[in-house]
Amino acid sequence: MQSPIGQYAAPSCDVVAQSGRLKWYCNEILRRIEGSGPISVIEFNKEGTHLAYGNADGIVSVIEIGQADLSETTHHCHSCSKPYQVFLSHEPEFDCLKSQAIEEKINLIRWLPKSGLSHFLLSSNGKLKLSNITMERVVRRYWFIF
Repeated sequence: MQSPIGQYAAPSCDVVAQSGRLKWYCNEILRRIEGSGPISVIEFNKEGTHLAYGNADGIVSVIEIGQADLSETTHHCHSCSKPYQVFLSHEPEFDCLKSQAIEEKINLIRWLPKSGLSHFLLSSNGKLKLSNITMERVVRRYWFIF
C-alpha cells in the first residue's frame, strides 16, 4: 500500500500473538524505495531477533528486532526495530539451456545457525545463494546451482 508521498509501504495486517500473559503486536512501517516489487517471502531467525524479507526485485532486507522490557503499568512489551542489512541477492538472468528467463523474485529465505557475530542466510529464486551478513555489509556470498 503506497502512501501519498510514495516513500513508505505499510504491511496491511496487524499481527497479534498471545502466549500466556505476554501479548505482543507487530505493526511495522518499512522504508521502501518507489518502484520496488512486492514482498514475496518473510522469515524470522531462530532466536527471533532478526527478520528477513525478500521482494520480487531480488532484494533481501534484514531488520533487527528491538528488545524492550515489560512495562510495569500496562503489562505490554514495546519494541522498535531498525534496518540491519539490505542487499541485492538475485539478478534477472537467462538460462541458455532451457531458453527461458530466470526471475529475480525471491522464493525462499532460510536462516542458518549463527556463528560468532555472523548471520548466515540462504535465499533462492531457483539458484540457491548463501550470504554471510554482519552489521557493516554482506561479507561473502556463495552460489550453488542444483
